[in-house]
Amino acid sequence: MVKKGQSVVQTANLPQPARRDSALPDDRINILLVDDEPKNLTVLESILDDPMYRLVRAASADEALLALVSEEFGLLILDIRMPDMNGFELAQMIRQRKKTAGVPIIFLTAYYNEDQHVLEGYESGAVDYMHKPVNAAILRSKVAIFAQLHLKTRQLALTNRLLLAEIAERRSVQEELLRLNDDLEWRVAERTAELEQSNTALRESGQRLLATQTNAPIGVVETSPDGAAYLSVNDEYCRLTGYTAEELLQLKASDITHPDDLAYEQDLYRRMVAGEFPTFRLEQRRIRKDGTALWVDVNRTVMRDPDGRPQYVIGAVLDITERKKAEEAIRKRELLESVVRSQEAERHRIARDLHDHLGQQLTGLRLALADVAKSLGDEPHLMEKVEKAKNISRQLDSDVSLLAFELHAKTLGEQGLIAALEQFVSEWSRNYQIRADFHAVNPSARKRMPGEVETHLYRIAQEALNNTLKYAKAASVSVLLEIRSDEIRLIVEDDGIGFDLDSTAKAERKPARGLGLTSMKERADLLGGRLEIETRPGRGTTIFVNVPFTKTLPQSKRNAG
Repeated sequence: MVKKGQSVVQTANLPQPARRDSALPDDRINILLVDDEPKNLTVLESILDDPMYRLVRAASADEALLALVSEEFGLLILDIRMPDMNGFELAQMIRQRKKTAGVPIIFLTAYYNEDQHVLEGYESGAVDYMHKPVNAAILRSKVAIFAQLHLKTRQLALTNRLLLAEIAERRSVQEELLRLNDDLEWRVAERTAELEQSNTALRESGQRLLATQTNAPIGVVETSPDGAAYLSVNDEYCRLTGYTAEELLQLKASDITHPDDLAYEQDLYRRMVAGEFPTFRLEQRRIRKDGTALWVDVNRTVMRDPDGRPQYVIGAVLDITERKKAEEAIRKRELLESVVRSQEAERHRIARDLHDHLGQQLTGLRLALADVAKSLGDEPHLMEKVEKAKNISRQLDSDVSLLAFELHAKTLGEQGLIAALEQFVSEWSRNYQIRADFHAVNPSARKRMPGEVETHLYRIAQEALNNTLKYAKAASVSVLLEIRSDEIRLIVEDDGIGFDLDSTAKAERKPARGLGLTSMKERADLLGGRLEIETRPGRGTTIFVNVPFTKTLPQSKRNAG
């Protein structure tokens, strides 16, 4: 019998989880306990008894592998000495599988205490190595850290999904709004009114109709009632499509209609001729004679005889290709701006969470380790292990602080771009032991600029330095910010190994590849600027970013100048 709040795996071949009496299953973190001794599993369950954890037992390597295939785990606590397959071998198998490669592993052992065993454990994929009997406080603290990291990972995945959904929704709204072009509405409405008023006169005078069609500044066509055949076309329509009038009269209208638009237009034709409405209008694509696509705004009206029988359909065709391109460019820019704003907000939030939550927990861990060290007394072997754990926690705390600093530059908002770049270059150099210097040219460079400009230039410099760290193998880096009379210029130069720009540009177009050049170029484009790169293998790399000066000032200051 299972009580409310408990979660127990009932399949005979799967490992059995510990019984829990609180916390909803969806809120808990799965932790897999692997040991061939049931009493050891019971001890671990008592140590890690917490409503936030769902503890799953595995008495062998096979049971552990089955559990990892069936469920997602935030942490694996693994005994090394087991009969069929030892913990090192099991860890290597787990790391080789894509689904489980990222699961952190803590080794427990009462036998493998030599340094070479510890080294083997870390080489096989462990994040920690603890000796039995386990110190309950230390184990709980370490498990709490990995549990928080797992929760952050899940939160980030959820945030990403929500962001993608918002982008999709914005794209849909923008596409609909861009269709509402007041100027086009006026022009098409005017032409449609003229055509409707001329219907009677056009039926009575073919010559007048021909003259109107021939001289119209937009494409004018006559088609059969079913829309299949051209009956007449004017010069402008020939110019738009690239065909002669003779060629068009030998074609079907469907021959130069984009396949994706054909079915919808044919349905409108059928309904209009059937009398559901006297006219229809749509935007669609035509295929020119040279194979290129042409966006057109089409307004069609059915012409009937006095008895109401359809005679032909007259259409006004307006080229809107350039407008479509402009709308698409605007849509992409607005979408990119929205994504960048969301990224900055998310950076700020993650940095705050790292500082406020994980940073405090790491501080608590160091204090707990200090208390453990005091309680050990004269036990050098254990003291050495505790000191090692303290060093790891200090390094982790330092890494978390640096990550929070890189995600959100507080100085940028409070003091501006110059102070923020000075601080970042200095911190970057100190943390990564690479000589780096920053120079600001022209005293006016110390004036504040709009926040958007400062943020984009700061992120470009940050991305460039991080690329240097990852790929350049440079001994020194120089960052220069210069405000000229007509532009702001940012230069990042290193003496590293350089790279082949053409190869990297191709890699940038592939998912999860490249050096972040696309991101830097997009930020420069948002400022109306340009990004240029000079590099060759073995000759270092220089990145130039030029932003027009007027783009960086408020409207009032530009007018005053």
